[in-house]
Amino acid sequence: MADPWGWDTVVSGLTLRATAGSNSNNFNVNNSITYTSPTIGGLSATAQVAESNNNCGATTINAAGTGLTAGAACAKRPFSLGASYAGGPLSAGIGYADPGNAKDNWLSARASYDLGAAKLWGFLGNGKNTAGQKVQSYMLAATAPLGNGELRGVYAQRKDNKAKADQGLGLGYHYSLSKRTVVYADLVNQSYAGGAKVTTQKTGYDFGLKHAF
Repeated sequence: MADPWGWDTVVSGLTLRATAGSNSNNFNVNNSITYTSPTIGGLSATAQVAESNNNCGATTINAAGTGLTAGAACAKRPFSLGASYAGGPLSAGIGYADPGNAKDNWLSARASYDLGAAKLWGFLGNGKNTAGQKVQSYMLAATAPLGNGELRGVYAQRKDNKAKADQGLGLGYHYSLSKRTVVYADLVNQSYAGGAKVTTQKTGYDFGLKHAF
């Protein structure tokens, strides 16, 4: 909800790393129970807790290539908490996640405000990775209606252990051909990626057609 692209297209290489958390392997967990409250006055809350088994580390293809090998058992039960508000032009939220590894955690806050001619987006993240090192990130974005589509722009930065890990700019235009069909083009330029300064192949682009069945 903090990312105008929704972790999609070539721009997601930048926005996902900025917003996903201190351990990006643990997007979904097995054997979990989730509670989502009713929305009262624009406010709602969600909580989730899971068993520790097979929920930490990456799920990989087995050696025979015939199936998936689940991740390792977590040091503790993964859990997450979140609250959000939506009313008029304002949308905001805060969340805390403990993926269940020994040291990592992630606290994040996001907000967006619709001015009509443009919508402004902001995100802040702070936590620790599995090595216990500090992780900090922020992202600023703007979207604006243009014709029958939407123009998008984003700047994001992430630091791991106080050193730049990811930094870059993204631009895109997504045009609605119908309620279910969108044609799009995106451009991303990253000066840092995956913990290293990018010296070659800094720029990526994509264009395509998406249809919702």
